[in-house]
Amino acid sequence: MQFLLPVVFTVGPDVNSRGANADAVAPNDLNELVAEAPADRGDSLTKFAMLLADSNDRRGKDDTTGSQHIEDIVKGIIEGETRVLVSSMTMEEIFTCRDEFKRHILANIATELSQFGLKIYNANIKELRDAPGSNYFASLSKKAHEGAINQARVDVASAQAIGSIGEAKKVGEQERELAKIQAETQVSK
Repeated sequence: MQFLLPVVFTVGPDVNSRGANADAVAPNDLNELVAEAPADRGDSLTKFAMLLADSNDRRGKDDTTGSQHIEDIVKGIIEGETRVLVSSMTMEEIFTCRDEFKRHILANIATELSQFGLKIYNANIKELRDAPGSNYFASLSKKAHEGAINQARVDVASAQAIGSIGEAKKVGEQERELAKIQAETQVSK
């Protein structure tokens, strides 16, 4: 089923994740450092600079600018990771578990972006919307709205019943106590 998932991400270089390998290995022998260092131990700013340099090199090969190339990479990651997550969930889970859905999307996208030295600074996942010709989410929303109204009506009626029953019990207790006191008074006289 097709649907629209409007999102707005603010993505930029991860300037807080610098020098992850600076303290781990003393760079005495550059060849040894390169051979032993795993790919994820690099400096995020360096990764981003390499991505930017690569995108500027591409500028001469096609008509896209360097920033457009980076934007295309980020969009591809966001769309791909969202598709992967969505394919493992039911439509009801996507609609009803939106906080969990958002957490999973952000975690997956952040992991992929970190390979390029990028970080998500802000993410806004808006309301899921139906694709043209579909009214699935509109129907689910209407169902949830009607369910909430009906539950509220039941809750109000329950609260009124509790109040009415409680009031009647207290009035009955009061009348019984008064009658008991009056009877004891009569017996005493």
